[in-house]
Amino acid sequence: MDLFASKNLKPMLFYEGKLFNSEEYIYEIKFDGHRTIIYLDHNYINIRSRNNKDVTSLYPELNEVKKLVKRKCILDGELIILENGKPNFFKMQKRSLMTNTIRIKQESINNPVIFIAFDILYYDQKDLTNYPLIKRKEYLEKKVKENDYLIISKYVEYNGIELFKQIKKEQLEGIVAKRKDSIYQVNKRVHDWLKIKCIKEKDFYVLGIREENKKIKTIVIGSIKNNKLILFIILGVIVLCGIGIGVYFVIDNNKKIPDKNKIQKLFDQLTAAFERVETTKEDIVKIMHEYLPEFQHMEAGKSLDSKM
Repeated sequence: MDLFASKNLKPMLFYEGKLFNSEEYIYEIKFDGHRTIIYLDHNYINIRSRNNKDVTSLYPELNEVKKLVKRKCILDGELIILENGKPNFFKMQKRSLMTNTIRIKQESINNPVIFIAFDILYYDQKDLTNYPLIKRKEYLEKKVKENDYLIISKYVEYNGIELFKQIKKEQLEGIVAKRKDSIYQVNKRVHDWLKIKCIKEKDFYVLGIREENKKIKTIVIGSIKNNKLILFIILGVIVLCGIGIGVYFVIDNNKKIPDKNKIQKLFDQLTAAFERVETTKEDIVKIMHEYLPEFQHMEAGKSLDSKM
């Protein structure tokens, strides 16, 4: 079956790995974004998520990318949004969840995505998945042009440790290591491809959970960044961002997350309280119980005490 016509590809995945140098590997920057497969022809584009969902309509700014190829091709890569020269995962997440056509158009101008292409799986009716990686890289560089919305991932040979040091210094996510002779194994996680992350430790506080059929459906977690309150509401495995708090709470499993208006009032109260230098942890607990009496307070430990 023709790969381009079937549009049924799911990407090859990485295992976690440790830092090393090897003549048998190439090393690339690991970009913090959304893994994406793109089908291109000179007058056609189709964008697919990691789970093969058609997301073409979410990224109208990529429409002109189709002009960068002369023949049908399939590219594997990462969609990112840059902020101050670095990928912003949460802005990328926000873009991926939009449904309003007008807002999508606005965000395509205000926060455009960039596709980082790191592999080519098909070109001019030829399946390239059984070609060695280094040969596919040659195809990618020769057959696909770049512009502001499509960038070809650069790689280094042998010296993964030095690349990792540079990436860590720039506070990026990490690097990937790939065997030069690796074929592309669709929808498989293989040890030929390894991801090596710059591990960052950060304190998060679980604010609430909601379960259905013994499965967690919603988690609310909070953290503190630059003395600002940050909240993450995780729906399934998807993260939505807003303001939040830095106290540890757990909600009963049979309770539901309150409505948006109630949450917004809570955020406003907590934000105001946090900005007052005399605010104590007990003040935060009182506000939480006023708006969300079903929450049970738990101690958050030294990390929280040092912030409050």
